[in-house]
Parts: sequence; structure tokens; C-alpha cells
Amino acid sequence: ELRLPAHLTLVNVVGFPLREHFEHAFSRRCHRRLAPLGPNDGSLVLADVCALPGLLYPVWGADHYLQPKTDVRRLIGAILQYLDETLPPRRLDEILPPRRLDETPTPRRLDETPTRQARSC
Repeated sequence: ELRLPAHLTLVNVVGFPLREHFEHAFSRRCHRRLAPLGPNDGSLVLADVCALPGLLYPVWGADHYLQPKTDVRRLIGAILQYLDETLPPRRLDEILPPRRLDETPTPRRLDETPTRQARSC
């Protein structure tokens, strides 16, 4: 069972497609392979997602990659607005661990090379 610290709110944005919503052969194949386990988005069994802690934001007709035709910017904007309106405000010192004044953060360099994610089914 996944447990989150009390100061975190998990928001699961998950596609809830039917078989006919899949437009790409790859997505249809993944959905077909998971079908014996129950309704799925092509990557996750939806019953498993529903059991996760936090909020569930279902996107009707979208697959795991929020395809087809999902306006992701608008969707994320709506979710952030909802969270801003419903979650109580918190101070940073309630969330972040205390830091000593003589402690300096270690700079990190971001890798500018995009990584490819493995696609598997």
C-alpha cells in the first residue's frame, strides 16, 4: 500500500478509455494485452489506479498518454486551479525540513539531453 506524507496531495490524472477510443495500433495492442486483467488505459489497470491514495481525475476517452485530442495545458490548468481553491494554504517551513544557516545547497546540473523512455507492453 502506497502511503504519502501528510503534507503531500497526490493527483492521479488517468485516461478512462473504451476500446474504440484508441487511435494508435500500439495503444490498441497494449490495451488488448491488459484486457484480461480488467478495464485499462493501455498501461495501467484502472482498478489499481482507483486504489491509489489522493485525488483521481479521470479523463474520459483518453489513453495512458492522454490521447486522443486532450488539451493537456487546459487540463493541468484546471487541476491546479481546483487545488488552489480547495487545499488549505501552507507555509514553507511546515513543508520543508529546517536548514542550518551555514549550510549551502549543492548546485546540480540538469542534463540537457532528453532521455528516451522505454515503451513496453
